[in-house]
Amino acid sequence: MGLGAWQDPYPVDIVAELAKRPQVAGIKNDGPPFYAYYDIIRATADENFAVISGGQMRNFMFGYPIGSTAYLCTIAPFRPDIALEFYNALTIGRSDDAQEIVFRYEEPWLKVATRLEWLPSIKSALHLHGLYANHRLRTPAISHTDEKHQEVRRVLDRIFGNIKPVEL
Repeated sequence: MGLGAWQDPYPVDIVAELAKRPQVAGIKNDGPPFYAYYDIIRATADENFAVISGGQMRNFMFGYPIGSTAYLCTIAPFRPDIALEFYNALTIGRSDDAQEIVFRYEEPWLKVATRLEWLPSIKSALHLHGLYANHRLRTPAISHTDEKHQEVRRVLDRIFGNIKPVEL
């Protein structure tokens, strides 16, 4: 069991032992509790081992100051410029600017994307930005209906401004 008040998804002592092995590069924290994220970062701080925050800039805001090296971003697949702006702001000490990016972009996008189901929402966003030929998921996954796909378009326009398809 970890040092925090919650049962950690991976025992911290086991992760700390794995971090000593050169064959193991890191671990991805993919949700609550923050206690586990914090405990694992601190337990592996002296190792060549990455503790990555899965899925959210707001998680990385807590992890970066204590040693997390990277994060997976809900916005980066279709707006890497915003993900880089956030990362740069955080790493040069402009945490207020980084927090504003979370509030302005990530928070409203996550609320809608999770309500409309995460994977189809991301696929719709990628399609709308010209990064996929369509918004259909492979079977047996269920894709957005055309109505939900258009709702994603309206939400993206509202949060991020007019969609400009990427030129490949």
